[in-house]
Order: sequence, then structure tokens, then C-alpha cells
Amino acid sequence: ASGIVLLFLFWNRTLAKRVKERTSELSRSHKLLEDEVAERTKAEELLRESRDYLKNLTDSLADAVFSVKMPERKIEWANDIFKVFGYEPDECVGRTTEFLYPSRNDFIAFGDKLTQAIAEGKDILHTEQILIKKSGEVFQAEITLTIYRKEGAVVSVTVIVRNIADRKQKERQLQEYQGRLKALAAQLTLVEEKERRRIAADLHDQIGQSLVLARMQIVSAKKSATDAGLTAKLDDISETLREAVHDTRHLMFELSSPTMHSIGLRAAISEWLEEEMGKRYNLKTKFIDNIDEGQTKVLDENVRAILFRNVRELLVNVVKHAQASQVSILMEHTNDALKIVVQDDGIGFDSRELSQTGGITGGFGLFSIEERMSDLGGVLEIESQPGKGCKAILTVPLRSDDDGVERN
Repeated sequence: ASGIVLLFLFWNRTLAKRVKERTSELSRSHKLLEDEVAERTKAEELLRESRDYLKNLTDSLADAVFSVKMPERKIEWANDIFKVFGYEPDECVGRTTEFLYPSRNDFIAFGDKLTQAIAEGKDILHTEQILIKKSGEVFQAEITLTIYRKEGAVVSVTVIVRNIADRKQKERQLQEYQGRLKALAAQLTLVEEKERRRIAADLHDQIGQSLVLARMQIVSAKKSATDAGLTAKLDDISETLREAVHDTRHLMFELSSPTMHSIGLRAAISEWLEEEMGKRYNLKTKFIDNIDEGQTKVLDENVRAILFRNVRELLVNVVKHAQASQVSILMEHTNDALKIVVQDDGIGFDSRELSQTGGITGGFGLFSIEERMSDLGGVLEIESQPGKGCKAILTVPLRSDDDGVERN
């Protein structure tokens, strides 16, 4: 019996130890569980605060902001501005973004664009896209996507959508106004050229002839004069009239080349090069005419007038800025177009600065020439380097000789 009592006491002591150990384990587990619950509660609170902060932040924007789970392309959350689509944010969560596109093809095409951006390692994608509202109204949107990766895999993208329909409409209006202004500027240029030609003709027909007639009368009077003093005065008057006739002819030439209207563009350019650049400014000149006389493509009279003006302004720029000793002009046909190359051996400049800063002296003049060439459907190209002169290339399309326009 004493053995049984001892066995019972031993078993009771062992059980009490095990209960104590188990109770201790349970206490530690409970404590760990409480800590874990507290941490999770704290984490959930922080997450809730972050979401509230993000919601308040995105709701203050004028743009729709939403997160899309990848690769499913399902909406995870959206701000209140998402209502611009005509949907409540909550009714869109869990749906793919296909309903935002006018067609499934648009949805697929945008997915391909996103896939390409991801493959290129981009973190942000800026693009424009046509989207559709719940009402069926389509609009042009500016979209910015921020791509999020986890362990190298894309897990989500945050999308910012801005309705730019009004901006696009204003841009179209602005382009329309610019087009009207360019057309007006082109018309003003043509009117100016016609007015210059009219004034030059009036100078020739009226003032020029009157001056020549007056000089002839002075010469006649001089023959009948017997007083030496009077003869000397008549000589002075005749010389003054001669200079006036010369200046008048030069002014006529400056206003409008009579050669261009009577013979043609090539002759007018060649004459201007020789008379103005060669004789007046003592530059070595060279005119190269590579135009085939048998060609059947022609230039309109207005086009010729503008081309002559452009060439004249390029030559004036050479005199003013290039510090050149010689200048050449090449005219040739290439691929149904007329090309005029004005080249000098002056100090040159970095032609890239023209488009980057417009800082080259005379840059505005070149801009005006470029605009006039654009109105003609042509182009102005500038090739230059410091110390290596400058080459200006005017190219304008030709048309078929089907209306009897003079070929020159």
C-alpha cells in the first residue's frame, strides 16, 4: 500500500510539473498572440491611415487616379474623381479596365503598349488615349502610369487620367489661327512684291525718264552757252542729274528686278549676284546654272518673286555677317524640285544654334525665309560650321507645264 501511495505522489508531482510547464507555454503563446494582434492592429491602422491619406490626396486632384492589379488589369481602388467616367468608384473595383475603352481592340492595343514599356524597363509611361464614359461619350485623355515591381515582377500600376478634350480643342483652334496668319503673311508678301514692282515701274516711267530728259536739256543748253562760268554750273547740274539717274536705277533694282519679269528667275539672280555682290561689294562671284533647258516643270510667277526675294536676303546676309571674300549660287533640278544653293567662304557659325536658341545674328531673317519657303511647300536648309563658311539650300517643288506659264 505504501508503494501505491509513493507511486501516486510521484505521478501527482510529475503531473503538476507538466501542468506548470504547459501553463507557462500557454502564457508565452498568449503573450506572443497578443503582441501579434497588437502589431497587426497597428499595421492595419497605419494602412488605413495611409489609404485615407492617399484618398484625401488623390481626391484633391483634378485627375482620376486608380490602381490596377497586374497582369489581370483589374481595378483595385479609385479616387472620387473617377466619377468623371460616370461610375462610382466602388462599382469599378474588381473589374478589368476594358470598360474604359471604346472597343476591345483599343483595350488590347493599350495593353500591348504597356507590355512594351514594361519590357523596356520603364517605370513611368506617358501617353494619350481615347477613352469612353458610361454615357458613351468618348474623349481624349492624357495618361500617366507608374509601374510597380516586386522581386522583378510587375504587380500593379497606378494610373492618372486627365481629360484633355478642351486642351486639344484649343490646340486645334490655335493651329487654325496660325494657319490663317501664315496664309495672311504669304498674301502680304505677294502684295508687297507687287507693290514694289509697281513703284519700280513708276520710278522708271516717270521720275527716271524725267531725270534723263532734264539731263538732255542741260546738255543742249550747255551747247548754246557762251559764258564759261555758266558752262561749269551746267556741268555740275548735269553731273548731279547723272548721279540722280544712277541712284534711281539702283533704287528700282533694289525694289524689283526688271530682268526677272522680262527674262526670268535665273537671269535675275545672275544679274543681282554680279551687280550687287560683285561690282558693289567687290566680292568674287560665281553663278552655276545646271538647269536643263528641256525640262517641263515650271514655277508660278508668285513663287519666282518669293524665291528671288529669299535669294536676295541670303546674299545681303552674306555681306552683313559672313565676312566672306567670295559667294556662289548653284541652280539645279532634283526630283521634281528646284534647288538653289547660296554658298560663301565666310566665318560661318554653328548652324545647330539657329534651331536651339535663335541666337545667331540675322537669325530672324533666316526664320522669315524659312516661313516663306514653308508657305511654298519648300524648305530652307542651313549647313555651316565656325570658320568653314555657310551653305543655304532653298528647295521648292515644281509643277507640270500644263497651263502655258513661262518656263524660267
